[in-house]
Amino acid sequence: MEQELKNYLALHKWSAVRHILFNGAAVAFILIAPGLAHLFSFPLWYLEPMRLVLVLAMVHTSKQNGYLLALVLPLCSWIFSGHPELIKMLIITMELVANAALFYWLNHRLNKPFAAMLTAIFTSKIMCYLMYWGVFSAAFLKAETGMAFIMVQVVVTFFFSLYTAIVIKR
Repeated sequence: MEQELKNYLALHKWSAVRHILFNGAAVAFILIAPGLAHLFSFPLWYLEPMRLVLVLAMVHTSKQNGYLLALVLPLCSWIFSGHPELIKMLIITMELVANAALFYWLNHRLNKPFAAMLTAIFTSKIMCYLMYWGVFSAAFLKAETGMAFIMVQVVVTFFFSLYTAIVIKR
């Protein structure tokens, strides 16, 4: 019994260390993402760095850690860079939490990671843009979403979903 307890604690200690390292790298990546966008003269936000980190967390760490990062990443970005603005940060936080909740719920019910992630991302995006429309305006949405942006979003969402399916099915 004592050996089982030691094994349990050792396993959870390693899991905690992995989560701390992952979360540290995730926050660091989110904090340097604006600098990388300027360095490469590419709108890196098209590739959704926060959602990328969230998807990686949901696939490679625990459910609780996925929710933690969905809450913390936008807040850290806002605190350290002032971007996005407070109201956008709150909407993005709700979007990421909804993405995580929908994925976990759908994947549990359907056991189809690709469909669960694809549906979760698209649903949370629609929710996000409805909130943008309600808080800001239709003109804001039009300015934020051009055809190139929408095409990149479709491709990125497909790859996030494919990655999730490949890793979870292993």
